[in-house]
Amino acid sequence: MRDLVHQYYEAWAAQNSEPMKELLAADLKFISPQACFDSADSFLTHCWILSKGLKGLEFEEEIYDQGRAFVILRWLMEDGSCFVDAEYLDSSRGKISKIIVLNNSPEFSQLMEDPKD
Repeated sequence: MRDLVHQYYEAWAAQNSEPMKELLAADLKFISPQACFDSADSFLTHCWILSKGLKGLEFEEEIYDQGRAFVILRWLMEDGSCFVDAEYLDSSRGKISKIIVLNNSPEFSQLMEDPKD
């Protein structure tokens, strides 16, 4: 699970969505204070915008147990800012099948707005 989780976050930090097809289950369940999605495609369509401006990330804490992970991350931005969030991940059949994000930043909801609106 640790390798899977690190590959997932490294793809975010590198702003490279291509590995996501191999890392995320098609029926991914994503839950956050800002949005919920029931598929990897929907999640990436609406959330990949958040990778813009990322410079990297640091794992503050990591806990792994039988296909589950809980991580606290420090996301480093190109403009020198950073933010911290906590994420729970679950896996099934070697792919990430659930992500629950815990944060309280209202800026996330603004970033995820559909540009068509």
